[in-house]
Amino acid sequence: MNSFQSWLSIAANIGIVAGLVLVAFQINQESEIAGTTLQSEYFSNSIDFYQTLVGEDAASSLARAINEPQLLSDRDHVVLFNLYMAEFGKTMREEVTLEPDQPPSESTVARWAGLLNNAYAVAWWELMRETLLSRFIPKHQQAVDALLNQESYRAGVALAGKQAIIKLIAEASMPQSGEM
Repeated sequence: MNSFQSWLSIAANIGIVAGLVLVAFQINQESEIAGTTLQSEYFSNSIDFYQTLVGEDAASSLARAINEPQLLSDRDHVVLFNLYMAEFGKTMREEVTLEPDQPPSESTVARWAGLLNNAYAVAWWELMRETLLSRFIPKHQQAVDALLNQESYRAGVALAGKQAIIKLIAEASMPQSGEM
């Protein structure tokens, strides 16, 4: 009987330890979920802030940057800067979810390629490269830099589908479904 009680005691202690390990695992998972939720809210709030500053007519500022950059007004500069900062926030949100060996999504790189089709945008990219891009979105920065360095892209900037890009900006400025 003494041997049975010893084994029962050992089994109970093993059960307690296993339960504590399970509780620790659940706490760790909940902490990760809470951190991800806070991070997502931070990115959403930042993106919303910049998109608010962009306003409702980003397409005309982008069209001016493409077609007549010498006519950019102070308002256009504010709109374009905040448009690129909102896009930076979206890209940063994606970058933090990438695994170490995972490349950035092709759609995000393509979106940047469409946005960087004018001298103002390229100047913004160059200015932000050392301060923000390489620090917070290094994978995307490398992918977009590689694209910008391609001769075919540089030649194509002048021939870019302006209407498609303007439409992309207009869509980016509109509230997404579920956001209100």
